[in-house]
Amino acid sequence: MASGLGAGADLVITTGGLGPTHDDLTMWAVAEAVGVPLVADLALAEVVRERSSRHARWADISPEVQHHSVMHQASLPGGALVLD
Repeated sequence: MASGLGAGADLVITTGGLGPTHDDLTMWAVAEAVGVPLVADLALAEVVRERSSRHARWADISPEVQHHSVMHQASLPGGALVLD
């Protein structure tokens, strides 16, 4: 049976992933599957940063790790549409 991408689908919808973990490769896998680069969405990065700052442990994380985590979560396959 052909996958949606192999069958010439016009639209592929995906959800899931492990969440804000270093080993969540969902966006990378989608970008790889459709042949587009990952692109940092700076508006989404601000949303992620604001939501992350609400957690008590966030202040204990180094600024470098915070930035890497935010940018990892805000990187999307080129042309992706974010649904709120």
